[in-house]
Amino acid sequence: MFVALALNVMLTALDLDATQLSIKAEAIDAVADGPVIIKVNLSYKGKKPLTVLDWTPFPNKYIHVHAPEHWTRRDAWGRDIKALVLPRTLKPGEQYSEFVFLHHRFAKILPGKASLKVHWLFADRAAPDRILAAPGTTVAVDVARDSMRNLARIRERIEQQVEFGDPRKIDAGYLASELEYTKHLELYPAALRLLQLDRDCPDSLRRHVFQWSRTSRETHERLIQHLARCGVRSDLVFFELWRSNKVRLSDSDADALLGGHNPWIRLYALKHYPERCDAGIRDWIKRDVEDLQKLLEKDKD
Repeated sequence: MFVALALNVMLTALDLDATQLSIKAEAIDAVADGPVIIKVNLSYKGKKPLTVLDWTPFPNKYIHVHAPEHWTRRDAWGRDIKALVLPRTLKPGEQYSEFVFLHHRFAKILPGKASLKVHWLFADRAAPDRILAAPGTTVAVDVARDSMRNLARIRERIEQQVEFGDPRKIDAGYLASELEYTKHLELYPAALRLLQLDRDCPDSLRRHVFQWSRTSRETHERLIQHLARCGVRSDLVFFELWRSNKVRLSDSDADALLGGHNPWIRLYALKHYPERCDAGIRDWIKRDVEDLQKLLEKDKD
């Protein structure tokens, strides 16, 4: 396992002095079964620039975390990740940080204090099984219980960031990673609020929200209401998931989507559920499209 993870980051230098690299880690947030987040800081103390190959985006599989045995690791974590390899040059004295979302890696995280061993792995490009450096550290994490109070704190923080934060500075990817893989329905409203950031919000969160919505009729109806009132163009994902999973919407669901505030939601509903649309609804949506086209042509003038 340790060696396999080393394949994900490789140095260009074969004579690396391992003492040039060091890491520190700190706990950012920790609630039973997620979110559990640590920040890992890498320091390079070499005298010459050092080029590494980064695998992006998340998850950062080259950061290995050894957790207590009572934490249950996800068997399939990271298997379906298609990462892009990009070079990164560390300058002398440079520090580099990454956040590790441990609830993505572990399906069961129990409350209580835990000591985590963290290593940032570097391997030989010519011989991937050879570890050139594995700077390590230990971080103490005090995992809080998944109480209503603790979950409400997380939900309110995310909602306030989305509601009052500068959209240009909101890290939607980070917030989405906080919510993904958690099973706490108390965080469902925060996820729906985050979806309103449209393209800035990753589709992976939409897929997680879709799974949440299937836990009860109430969560399903809440998603329908959200799409009807606040749906955005990127929410096409939900229509595709309903179709691929053979989820049949009720007449009231279809009516709500066909009457949605956003024209994209109405178009998606028409495309995926044409049998639910009478001539009047089709004409109404067609006029919407024509009006939008006129606005675009007017802007060109």
